[in-house]
Amino acid sequence: MERPRTRTYGSKRSSRTTAAAAAIFGPTVVPSSTTQRVTIEFSRHPLNDITESLSKLHLEGGSGDDREGFNSSYQNGDAIKNGNAAKSAPARTTSKQETHQEPHREPTECDFKDESTKLLRPLLDAYQKDRGYPLHVRSWDDLLPADVKIEKIAEASYAEVYRLSNEFGTSIIKVMQLKTTANNESAESYTALDVESVVSEFRIMNAVTEIPGFVEFKDAHLVKGRPPSSISKAYYDFITAKAPKSYVSSFPEPKSFNDESIFFFIELGDAGVVLDKVLLEDIDIVWDMFLGVVIALSRAEVLLKFEHRDLHESNICVKGTRHEPPPHPKDPRSRLKYGFSGFEITLLDYGLSRATLPNNDTVFFDLEKDLEIFRGDSRMHNTLQFETYRRMRTYLFTGTRTCHPKRWHDDASRELNNGHTWKEFVPYSNVLWIRAILHYLIKTWTGNKDVLKKFKRDILELEHRLHPRVTVEDGAFETAHGVLEFIVEQGWVTEQQLKGMDGDSSRLSM
Repeated sequence: MERPRTRTYGSKRSSRTTAAAAAIFGPTVVPSSTTQRVTIEFSRHPLNDITESLSKLHLEGGSGDDREGFNSSYQNGDAIKNGNAAKSAPARTTSKQETHQEPHREPTECDFKDESTKLLRPLLDAYQKDRGYPLHVRSWDDLLPADVKIEKIAEASYAEVYRLSNEFGTSIIKVMQLKTTANNESAESYTALDVESVVSEFRIMNAVTEIPGFVEFKDAHLVKGRPPSSISKAYYDFITAKAPKSYVSSFPEPKSFNDESIFFFIELGDAGVVLDKVLLEDIDIVWDMFLGVVIALSRAEVLLKFEHRDLHESNICVKGTRHEPPPHPKDPRSRLKYGFSGFEITLLDYGLSRATLPNNDTVFFDLEKDLEIFRGDSRMHNTLQFETYRRMRTYLFTGTRTCHPKRWHDDASRELNNGHTWKEFVPYSNVLWIRAILHYLIKTWTGNKDVLKKFKRDILELEHRLHPRVTVEDGAFETAHGVLEFIVEQGWVTEQQLKGMDGDSSRLSM
């Protein structure tokens, strides 16, 4: 398989990537020119499935009651700093059998050439296996009827993000071009993906979607052919609107595609505002962000042997409404810390993740394909992001809690893996990312310094046990679940709160 384009690392993830995450996973984010404070515009309707009817884009908003609840809760959105960021209306949950009734979903006559079918087979088989029905090939017209307004709103490393809207509502899709031998143009594109690169993320996304703290995955679609003129217009409008005016998209012009071009569409739910755009000056929000990450990671770790492997601040979203007054009054004698802010976290982006699915399939991304990720430098950005990548690889290869320097992670270092691969379940990686997120929350705190000092006193033992230099014999954590056990023992989170998330805390109990 051809290796993907080598990405350039060396600083915190670009604002372009962050903008894409914000666009896909939540309301429009407009950062202030002077601070991290965010203003949230709530002009859109909730995201609506486009999977109910593929003869036209399904943009109808739900019942009138649902729309009323959305509008009333999303009025006059303000900064999270002030506790007024809107909380999305609860998503209607249905079983997969109830949501996806297949008889009316007739495939469009878009046949693949034999070579393309062979390349796509891993994705087609995975979709059938995990979703329970075939991944049919669609044309652009199947998904984009004439009455839909199309707006390109962001670009990520390998995906373009579009907002689709009509009089009934709005939906957002993430579009990725796939490489196929039947289409020479795709093989030469820096932004096209190998099919296997999207299979693991799709399968993990489908598996974790019902776990509290993970993003809602709605469905995926294969689309074949040249994009329509409406996509071309959105593409050029996006470039025109960028500043500076010399902006050049890294994605091919739509007219460069042909009838054999193949795209993978992903539709996701609303997860709020990206963490690195949140002004941190309320300690209740800091506690809920940190403890929420631990709880979500621990739950997925226990259920799916899950490792995120890329959990920096741009892959966490925040949404909610400040509790006024708090749902339960603070007792000065209580050590309870969780649940006072009204905000919740959602973990995003499973492109580098690893999981064992309920059918015992192990899915993962082989990080050896792109060693540049281990050579980045983020010391100027209050984050341990790139150091954490290096620590993960060092631990996988050597079993030691040290950190080989950037220069060590070269092509020759692949021979020093001692037989270990990224397929293995190494939950210590989750501990490393928990440490990185805690570090980020402390370093980006903008509130009262005395409040931060008290927070640091409260977490003194936690920080000690998270530190890589501490041995397991001295209490160092080995798993996210171990961190959760500690915070429950401390009284920061109660087992009743854990049980309230999904009605069963037994698998997270000590």
